This record gives sequence, C-alpha cells and structure tokens, in this order.
Amino acid sequence: KIIPNGNLVIPGTAMVFNRTKKTLENVAPIITKEKILFFRKKSSVNEENIAQTYGLNYKTGEDNDGIFDYNGRLIAVEICRDHGTGKLKSSVDKLVDFQFVLACGLDGISPDKCIVKNNGTVGFINGRTRNHQPEVYTLRKKNDSFDFLKGSETEDYSLINI
Repeated sequence: KIIPNGNLVIPGTAMVFNRTKKTLENVAPIITKEKILFFRKKSSVNEENIAQTYGLNYKTGEDNDGIFDYNGRLIAVEICRDHGTGKLKSSVDKLVDFQFVLACGLDGISPDKCIVKNNGTVGFINGRTRNHQPEVYTLRKKNDSFDFLKGSETEDYSLINI
C-alpha cells in the first residue's frame, strides 16, 4: 500500500519535463492507498512557450478525463484553465461526488462548469492570487445551486472527509 491508512492525497500540480520523450506536461498526481494516478492539463496558458524555450513539446491530457473511483465515489480533478474553459463538463456526461480544481491564477469556480451531483462537494485551491496568498474554499451543491460551506475559508482545508 502506498498510503497505509487509506487517505487520498492530491498535492497540487507540477510541470514535468520528460527529456527522453522531449515533452513538458502540467501534471496533477493523485495518490491513493493502492497506486498513483496522473492527470494532465488539457489546455495551455503559457506551457507551450515554456516547452519551446527548452526545445520540448507541450503534451496535453486528452487521453484521460480526470475522473476516477475512490472508495465507491466518483472524483474529478481539473487543472486551472481546464475548469475555466469547461473542458471537463463538455467532455463527460456523468456527475461526480467530489470535484477538485487545482489552480495557479484562476479567478474562481464557475458553478455552471461543475459536474457534481446534488450534495456533491467542489474544492478550489488557487496557489497564486493578486494578494499572493493561497485561496481555498469549498462549495456544496444543493438543489442545483451552490453554497459556501461554513468556515471553509478559515478551517484546515488539508483534510476533506471522503
């Protein structure tokens, strides 16, 4: 087992250089109790320019939808602009229990681009904001509208009960 107590770990995203394949990828690793999953960003903001600077090609994540099953619950992971452009919502026809949006400069969640079921949870983590402070909040979908979960901006957001 990778994570002995069964926790799900979503540490954020990383730019990964693959010198053998000459590619650059924006990757979100997901660590479960049994394996490590990798989801790649589907769009580019500046990644293509960064890749070209190093003589690499930017590789998008069109080979997966960012959805996986964990303990019988469907979880979706989106990276930054993919959420802003609605890539996930336009590519799948299923609803999930949890949706995590990992960002670095995205202005916020667009509820019309979320794919959670009623009573589903959306977690937003933004590592770069105008005031240089991480932005984290959680939304809960109820009756087709979204509400902030009480205290989600100030409580310890590193643990969400799945």
